[in-house]
Amino acid sequence: MSNEERATAIETIDKWLALLEAKAEELLAAAIPADMDAYQSAQAAGKFIVLIAKLIELRRLLDDTPPDDREQALLNAILYGVDANGLPPLVNQ
Repeated sequence: MSNEERATAIETIDKWLALLEAKAEELLAAAIPADMDAYQSAQAAGKFIVLIAKLIELRRLLDDTPPDDREQALLNAILYGVDANGLPPLVNQ
């Protein structure tokens, strides 16, 4: 992938992230939209969070930047349900 293609891909990912973040904020600000019950609202918010995490991970891979420990721990928890050590969250408690 050329540098120009990589830059274009990163720009596209950033636009999708901005859109998804805005939509997630709208959903959470509405608390429980009229056409959703609490469970459906929570499910939708969770899906937005996972999509945002996947796009952040993809952007990081395209950008060739190593994640800091906190960012990687957050991505691991969201995407894989594990902590920075690769363990399920309850194992360390």
